[in-house]
Amino acid sequence: MSKKRILLSHPNKELIEHLKNTKKITATLYSNIFLKNKIMELSKTDLEDISGIIASYHDLGKATSYFQEYISNNQKNIQKSEYTNHSLISSLLAYSAINEYLKDKNILEEFKEIIKYIVFLVIRKHHSFLDNLENNLTIQRNIEILNRQLESIEKNLDKEYFNEIPHLRDSIQNTKILLSNKEKIEIFKKAYLLDFSKLTNKKLQTEIDEIQPYLLSLLLFSIL
Repeated sequence: MSKKRILLSHPNKELIEHLKNTKKITATLYSNIFLKNKIMELSKTDLEDISGIIASYHDLGKATSYFQEYISNNQKNIQKSEYTNHSLISSLLAYSAINEYLKDKNILEEFKEIIKYIVFLVIRKHHSFLDNLENNLTIQRNIEILNRQLESIEKNLDKEYFNEIPHLRDSIQNTKILLSNKEKIEIFKKAYLLDFSKLTNKKLQTEIDEIQPYLLSLLLFSIL
């Protein structure tokens, strides 16, 4: 029987424990939040679920053998590369997971689409700052790398990950489909372009439909 491979998120820290702990922290933060009204038709429970998914997926891209070799060598003998980077593949997997979560939710389809891209962007930028979505849709030129990363992730994950991380099996399969389908990639590139520069450089409009994606993005980003 093969020995279980221990995946790391940071030196001497197991990836699965890091993801579980991050999810617990988000739940604790929500216990201190009072939400009078829904945001984009999402209740507080929905928002906590979505933040839990974001927490579970935000570093999942570190499960590749490329990143594990890098982190296991104390980040000294192996140079960082596009293969060791984890945020883009993590954000795509989370995008697919949120798509599964939202399927049966009774909210506007337009809102569902926007929410998926907000989740993508929050994870894509979780090591820096929120940026316009248009600046982060770099999937096309990374297809080969993303496919290899996804193959490595699927190979390295054990049952504990599938038990702990919501929608993981569907997320992996749907991400494979996205990366293999040129039409889907083109649709992705034409996503709702969340323009934070416009919103932050002018007085916020009073129309709730314009403000809600911005508020939701800030909430989910700050919780992570």
